[in-house]
Amino acid sequence: MCLGGRKLYALNGGHVLVTAEHPFMTLGGWKSVELENGFKLDHAGDTGVFADMAFIGGFYKPDLALLPIGGHFTMDPAHAAYAVRELLQSPTVVPIHYGTFPPLKGTPEQFIEALGDAPAKVLVMQPGEARKF
Repeated sequence: MCLGGRKLYALNGGHVLVTAEHPFMTLGGWKSVELENGFKLDHAGDTGVFADMAFIGGFYKPDLALLPIGGHFTMDPAHAAYAVRELLQSPTVVPIHYGTFPPLKGTPEQFIEALGDAPAKVLVMQPGEARKF
C-alpha cells in the first residue's frame, strides 16, 4: 500500500496480503478493509476530520488507522490527534501524507505531542519499511 512515499505491508503466515477479504466501508476518501486474518485497517487518504469517524470507530473498531497529518488539504497533527482520541480510538496509528512537499508542514513529532496521553501507539514509518501485524 502506497502511503505518500511510504509503504505498508500486512503479512499473514509469512505471505504478503495484496487483497482484502471483506471491504466494509468506502466513504469519500476513506477506505476501510478487514484482512483475511480479521485485522481491520482504516486509510483516511486526503481527508479532514468528519463526524462519521465516530461511527467507523465505534462500529468497525479499526486495529490500525492511517491518518494524514500534513495539514494542507488534509488533517493537521492536532486534527488527526482529535480523530484518534475522540472518534476512531484505534490502538495503533501510522501518520501519512506529510513531508513530501513544502505545504505539508505537519510532523510526526507534532502529532505525537498533540495525542498527549491518548493510549494509541504511533508507528512512524520510513520509505520502504515493512511492519507485520
